[in-house]
Amino acid sequence: MAKIPKVKCRGCGFEFSALRADCPQCGLRRTMGDTAQKVSAPARREGPREAKSSTPQRRSNWQLVIGLLLIAAAVVAVVLMMLAGRSGQAGRPIKPTPTPSPTYEPRPTPTPSPTPTVDNIKIFFLNNEITAEAGGFTMYVGDAPLTISARAYPNDKLSDARFSWRVSDNTKAQLTPSEDTQSCEVLVLASAGGYITLTVECFGVTYSVPLYIWER
Repeated sequence: MAKIPKVKCRGCGFEFSALRADCPQCGLRRTMGDTAQKVSAPARREGPREAKSSTPQRRSNWQLVIGLLLIAAAVVAVVLMMLAGRSGQAGRPIKPTPTPSPTYEPRPTPTPSPTPTVDNIKIFFLNNEITAEAGGFTMYVGDAPLTISARAYPNDKLSDARFSWRVSDNTKAQLTPSEDTQSCEVLVLASAGGYITLTVECFGVTYSVPLYIWER
């Protein structure tokens, strides 16, 4: 059986059948200068072996390139996520710190002034004391109003005390207290004689004297 001659590629050095027009390894086309050579059996076996050994190397090169691309994509994704997080925080409005509500302390309740203690009350007419023991005082029908005054004791603590005036019968006498209530005008209304009681009060303490009305 005749042996098929082989040629050696001038580009990569791969030996292939002389019947082929180009190199099966690198694809370089043959020229007229390429000469066929007889290759022994071991040489024929080496050619395919070299071709097979180069295929895994190319695969490993592609795997390396793909791995590098995946790593680069992961790095880019992480960078984009970090930038997006920072931009989200920058665009997020900052909530103002709430101002604490002012606290108001209640006003202290003023201590009420103690009620003054009245020992007694006296009634005067022109600085002359009118007493019930002495028989009170007398007025006549048709007389002009008579002004009397009152004092509460102890006087040094009750000098500005206010008084309340009244009579037992308003049809027989009319009372008109002064603005500070410490004096009062008494006007006889009765057309005939009679007897009534005049009373003055200060801080719950009262004093009464009789008022006799006479006809002229």
